[in-house]
Amino acid sequence: MVPITPPTDGPTVTPQTGIFNDNTMPGHFDFFAQNAYSGPAGRHWYTVYVGCKFDSQAPDYLGDGGVFVFQDDGATVNLGPFIAPGHLSCLKAVSYSGVMLRLRSNTGQTITFDVLTRTYIQ
Repeated sequence: MVPITPPTDGPTVTPQTGIFNDNTMPGHFDFFAQNAYSGPAGRHWYTVYVGCKFDSQAPDYLGDGGVFVFQDDGATVNLGPFIAPGHLSCLKAVSYSGVMLRLRSNTGQTITFDVLTRTYIQ
């Protein structure tokens, strides 16, 4: 009798931390993403799409800048949009340090977003 070896799931893929030129958000939201950050914060893995609100009825209008946060721990959980204070124009992630994302608006203003607490720091 030959023992049967159970199949393996294959190699484990380790997600990469960083800023990516990815604007393909899971699902359909009134949010335009210019790029995205993916990385750990606390005990969870997050993907943060950075951009601005838009009105699907007026797609040429881009609204206030902000981020759209998803928790990715096997299943994707929508934690929602977080619009930046001060009516900043569309945002883009330019750097990160730990859980802090440095964002820049289309008009050159900068602001920091804390992924772990999901708050802005001016």
